[in-house]
Amino acid sequence: MSMVRSLVEWLQANPAGSHLLRALARYTNRLGNQLAAAMAFFSILAIVPVLMFAFAAIGFTLTVLRPDLLGDVQIFIVDNLAAGPVQDQILILLGQYLLNWRRVGILATVVALFMGSSWVANLKSVLRGMGGPSFDMVQARKRWHEPLINVGLLFALLVLVATTFAATVVGTQLGGTLVDWLVDWLQLSRLGVETSAGMVRVISLAFSLVGATLLFWLMYRFLSYERPPVVALRRGSIGAGICFVVLQTAANWFTGLLSLGRATQLFGPVIVAMLFINFFANLILFWAAWIATANQPAVARRHSPGDEILRNQEKTRTVNDHWASADAEVEERLQADRSASHRRVRLPSLDKRRPTRSSPLDDSGDDPVGRQDTRQ
Repeated sequence: MSMVRSLVEWLQANPAGSHLLRALARYTNRLGNQLAAAMAFFSILAIVPVLMFAFAAIGFTLTVLRPDLLGDVQIFIVDNLAAGPVQDQILILLGQYLLNWRRVGILATVVALFMGSSWVANLKSVLRGMGGPSFDMVQARKRWHEPLINVGLLFALLVLVATTFAATVVGTQLGGTLVDWLVDWLQLSRLGVETSAGMVRVISLAFSLVGATLLFWLMYRFLSYERPPVVALRRGSIGAGICFVVLQTAANWFTGLLSLGRATQLFGPVIVAMLFINFFANLILFWAAWIATANQPAVARRHSPGDEILRNQEKTRTVNDHWASADAEVEERLQADRSASHRRVRLPSLDKRRPTRSSPLDDSGDDPVGRQDTRQ
């Protein structure tokens, strides 16, 4: 306990450490894990129209752009499925859905726009709840054009997410293949330019980091209720981008590890995708709490270990009577500790003053009853 107390005291005295303590307290107090689970659930629901749109794109490709590939797909299904009613049913459904790609695409577009706008609105509410000085602050009424803004933000977020994923995949799995293709296409060997898979991985991971940083900056800048501090916004976006790239790399590595076994090839990618979405939501909320607590106490009207460093700063944002309520809470804790220690001190003193039973032996060690019998 003494080591933990000394560590907490050292973190309180350090600006970066006290900031971390405030962020952890804010994240825990405002139900960060529970809100992240809700975000993951809404994100999984939003994947359905995305899959519909992807299937419509495949149908457009196989029926309009490259109709010659449709026969190859049917041959692949015939070769890999046993002959019978299941094979015939799959071929019929494949032909129907691929030929009706227009209807599927229109329906997917409408559903994706509606669910995507709702997803951005939910993300905005969660970030504003995590970033405000008080969790009970009333938000402003929604404007009529806010769904259009949400759709625009959704497209920007999707582009940045796709960019970071593509760069991470190139850096972790396709480094050597991409190097060979670049050398042949650009004819770098004739120019004497040396390339390596490591260099491609570093460049691709750098692009992924830039895209992830822009992604989080866009979230925290335009989805927050008020504009965050510039320095905290920049540092928080960079920190969240680094964590996101690490999370992507770990997910790619874990997916490749699960693909080695036949038992995990089917459910492994699904499990990894669900874990990635959950950790991604936790990542968004924690760094939102970190950015918000750069100039805010951790919990409104409550005392937290890392708040004292913000007491005399001009840029500190608090709710009304925050410091008075926090000081009153500290005083109540001190009084409770004093009363508890006073009770612990009084109990031994009462035991000392309690009357004791007389010993059957006198000072000389003889039995008084025995002496009476001897005198008789």
